[in-house]
Amino acid sequence: MRVRGDLSVFSIESVEATETPATPSAAPRVPSLPPAAPSATAGTREASAHKLALGLPASASLREVVAAELARAQAKDPRVSKAQMSTAVARAAKAEQLAPAPQRTFFGFTRLVDAKIALDARAIASLCDAALRRPAEATELLHAIDKGPGDGTTAFSRPKTKAELVASLVRHVVLGQGASLQLQLSAELAAWLDESLRAQAIAVNEAMGGAGGFCANIAASLPNVEPTFYSPDPLPARVAERFNDRVRTLDAKGARTPLAGDPARAARVNYSAEYSAGQAFTVLTRTKLKIDGVERALVTSGSGRVILGSPANDQIGFAALAPAALNEVAKAHGLAFLVGAHYLTKASPADAKAGAEALAQRLTEMHGQNPRLLRHHQYVVPKVAANEPVVLTALRGAFDSMSLNSVEAAALLGRLDDAGAAKFTGDRTPTRDVAEAPKTMLDGATALKTALALKRVHFHGMLGDLIVMDRALVSDPARQVLALLRARQLASMKATNASGEIASANDVWPVMPTVDGDCLAAVEAFADTIAERFSLNASARDRVARDWYFRAADGTDYFFVPSRAIHDRTGGTISLGDTIDASALIFAAAPSAPKPLAHGKTL
Repeated sequence: MRVRGDLSVFSIESVEATETPATPSAAPRVPSLPPAAPSATAGTREASAHKLALGLPASASLREVVAAELARAQAKDPRVSKAQMSTAVARAAKAEQLAPAPQRTFFGFTRLVDAKIALDARAIASLCDAALRRPAEATELLHAIDKGPGDGTTAFSRPKTKAELVASLVRHVVLGQGASLQLQLSAELAAWLDESLRAQAIAVNEAMGGAGGFCANIAASLPNVEPTFYSPDPLPARVAERFNDRVRTLDAKGARTPLAGDPARAARVNYSAEYSAGQAFTVLTRTKLKIDGVERALVTSGSGRVILGSPANDQIGFAALAPAALNEVAKAHGLAFLVGAHYLTKASPADAKAGAEALAQRLTEMHGQNPRLLRHHQYVVPKVAANEPVVLTALRGAFDSMSLNSVEAAALLGRLDDAGAAKFTGDRTPTRDVAEAPKTMLDGATALKTALALKRVHFHGMLGDLIVMDRALVSDPARQVLALLRARQLASMKATNASGEIASANDVWPVMPTVDGDCLAAVEAFADTIAERFSLNASARDRVARDWYFRAADGTDYFFVPSRAIHDRTGGTISLGDTIDASALIFAAAPSAPKPLAHGKTL
């Protein structure tokens, strides 16, 4: 399905030669992966879904696809030209050929099992039935569906009973308009859900979960990358068996060893229940129910997912790793991609602060051993929102980089502003369209970069990726652009792969080299925002729209790279943002020579 020959409709050759990344030669190459067997089925399915979304037949050529995307772009902003679409297609084609520079990457701390289910009519009806073991429970369920939590929200964020859990699912799919929802389950409810799914023979697709483990597998699937994963807790066998064989872990002395799991250790399981729009379903054989006092048809109002989280007791940090070993780990890696600081918010304010300060101290020590190590914080919404400013203030300056979804930024900045840790005057509850706008993203990223003393902030949104970063971190701006395009291509593969993962080289396959027309139009809005902020003339503003980045006089670089839409969600969207963020870092990294560990083992 590799598409190459149908590009002549646009002048692909006009793209500047400087955009072709140089082949790294300064560092020795680590062994490459064996050739992958591309997933022709996934690739064809994704391309067909792409064409269908554009109103084109499955037989449509790339010429027709690109022409349709251009028409969409110009409908949004007439300034988008045929030449700009030509450049976008050429960059997408080059991004597909981009290989990571030889590097060693370090991942921690989160890892679990993601169990994915289709929240369709049968699943909803089955869970309702499973919740009814005595007559009074039917009344309890109908009351919970109608009244909800009583605080104006659609669902019980921490359901206490089976009725509250099932009612949350019903209410959300009817009222939620496709928004994502996270529910935190007790150990008892998590066990009931697991038992009910098995008893009702509802299909469950298990995959690696937790951004730390998930992204380590992505790294292991790419050539020239040697990933190391670290968890302070022993790995359950059910989790360990889901790692790529190329991933290594560390023992307490810092030795890099193959992953091994403990069969006796229980694995944490999170459920992702995905639903599509327009599905009619029944509850107790009824097709309509009162919800918030209004009789409503039981039909899903959008396409989205509900995350059903189980209790987590994972340790976060490096307390179990000897300081000398941590120093050598820091020297041997170029990237530390760390996830889990949000777990620290579960403690009391004093303990949350102490935990964050301990982590900050070890991160500072790592920087002292290797100032070139990029310490990255993969943001996750807090477990206890009130404690988030306590944790992030203690971590201020300990991380160099941070990534998050653009729709998460306003609430985060609002909490920091309330605590006096940020200056934020924007809307704290913007609509998705406002949150996704390039100006909103730029304002938020700039405020967050200052508040947490970061060198790099990456917002991923529906329209594209916005990065604000210190120029000292940018080895080549053209490569950074290609890295973001490549990250979105991998995200498309992850969503389309039936497993919902990129866990081996076979999960990486050719894609159609395009960008979404609406997203390309958003580049114009980004250029307008930059021009207004930096008082650019028309010519300089147009260069931003052409290049997709701006280099400010103060040494800060601003990027906005348009996305390719996700057209086939067979594998689901959970960890989609993690895929984008980790891949962008891996592909943008400059080559660096690996260093041996002091005890003789080379990472």
